[in-house]
Amino acid sequence: MKLKLNIAKKIHLWIGLISGLIASLSGLSGALYVWQPELSRALNPEILSVRGAETLKEETIHKTAYELYRNFGDNLLAIHLPNREQQSIQLVLKNGESRFFHPQTGNMLGEKTSSIRFFEGLLSFHRTLLIPEYGKYLVGGNAVLFFSLLLTSGFYLWWKRYQANLKEGFSLSGNRSKRIFNYDLHKLLGILFLIPLLIVALSGSFFTFMPTYKRALRILDEPVKTAEATTKNEPLTHDY
Repeated sequence: MKLKLNIAKKIHLWIGLISGLIASLSGLSGALYVWQPELSRALNPEILSVRGAETLKEETIHKTAYELYRNFGDNLLAIHLPNREQQSIQLVLKNGESRFFHPQTGNMLGEKTSSIRFFEGLLSFHRTLLIPEYGKYLVGGNAVLFFSLLLTSGFYLWWKRYQANLKEGFSLSGNRSKRIFNYDLHKLLGILFLIPLLIVALSGSFFTFMPTYKRALRILDEPVKTAEATTKNEPLTHDY
């Protein structure tokens, strides 16, 4: 038993040191990016906000987008229709420029601003730490380590120590030394945020390893489908 506890402590310590920095950087950037729609619209009302956009018909927007497509032709890389905080039509050109147009009149409202570029860079940092090619695997792999080893080892240590007195496991000692207070704060925040952190780590790794997750889920789903098919093909029998 003591050997298991020592192994769990070593795993929790070293995985925490290794993945903690990456998780903190990715987590803080993700927390800031949550406010991207509100901040982007507040900082760029002249190109993102359109008066009366809510009442425009889809046919009108599609017609304007089609006219813009015809005008820019081969220079066009992508068209982004109004979505979320963006009420205008965005054209991405092959030369790297991004321009915004009124969804009804087709008039140009402006080009991509520095604040919009900042949030695009922030999202890239959140996903890849701005490391080309391998950055997303570093962040995704770190998320796997986070939920598979760091959180599980932490919960194991917490449970072994406080299973006989759960109330103490959820308490915070304020009249002890600073070292004990920091330890109590760590174990309290850890157990309170265990489920949220687990969800964040699982969902974060899913976006990196989505094909692998889908294959695993497909394998798990096959026995159910096979059982359903077998049931459908079985002849009806009656017991008398």
